[in-house]
Amino acid sequence: MFSRFKSGSKGTIRLTDIVGRIGDTPVGALSAVMLYRANCRLVTGDKPGAIVELRESIDAMPGDGTAGLVTDELDTGDAELNWQNHLAYLRLAELLEDEAEREDAYREAYTRFPWLAEAHFGASVAEIGRLDKEALRANAVRILAHNRKHPKLNAGPHEGLRMIASPIWTSGEDNSSVRVLSLVPAGFTEFYYGEKLDDDATAELVASIAAEVVGRYASNPWRLASMTEGARGMYGDSSSGAPIAEQIGKHNVSNMVLSAVMAEAARYVHAGATAEEMRIAFGLDAIQESASLEQKLAAVEEWETQQYMQSMGAP
Repeated sequence: MFSRFKSGSKGTIRLTDIVGRIGDTPVGALSAVMLYRANCRLVTGDKPGAIVELRESIDAMPGDGTAGLVTDELDTGDAELNWQNHLAYLRLAELLEDEAEREDAYREAYTRFPWLAEAHFGASVAEIGRLDKEALRANAVRILAHNRKHPKLNAGPHEGLRMIASPIWTSGEDNSSVRVLSLVPAGFTEFYYGEKLDDDATAELVASIAAEVVGRYASNPWRLASMTEGARGMYGDSSSGAPIAEQIGKHNVSNMVLSAVMAEAARYVHAGATAEEMRIAFGLDAIQESASLEQKLAAVEEWETQQYMQSMGAP
């Protein structure tokens, strides 16, 4: 394995594990370098080579699911720590074209690393699979109504930024649900706390779609994680170290996935998507090309870019 890192040029590379027993083989560092190599192969068009590289990375370090998280102990800046090589699992699943293989790869990642499942959908794979689907809609309505009633909007450090309570409910201490304090571009408050979700019919649609989406994908919740990646990245969660804005009673297993889907759906509402277009976007109806939806999303993405620029002080 070490021979894979040889090159004709002079110089050395020192590979060490950040966390581990003294004397251990630095497989964590090696597997991370192989993940980097896989991404380089992908950029150059060598997708089969990237998949091979990722499989070898996982073989070298399959990861210890009982290790727990150490992210609070390490300052990685904006970089995501490849803890226990979990990023190789996720990248491999993303690249696999065979649907059965892809599902197996995601299942392996989220069952091997319970903390990853907790971070991405707020519960274990088994817990999400046992959700009471009949209770989802009522819980979605409750979450949306609570968030709309308690936005906790505050001024940011300048007019281009606002402080809000995240609309996504994550698990906190003592088995409670929490909303973290989020710093977002000022315009982004319109996604969830603007006029469009004040309409009762629109709010009902968002809650109903969220309940149906979670019920549909409870047996493979990694699809929910993929659908809500944008919203979770926008608002953050309790694992990001953000301050807690609100603690909300006992945590329900469905709270995070429902609230995350509704936070993502709010973006489609802001874009002017119809009910049919939203159902297609969330995989509830047969996927078909929609030029109208693409145009709406392109327009909102351009608007989002402008909001990000203003949040950084650009005119």
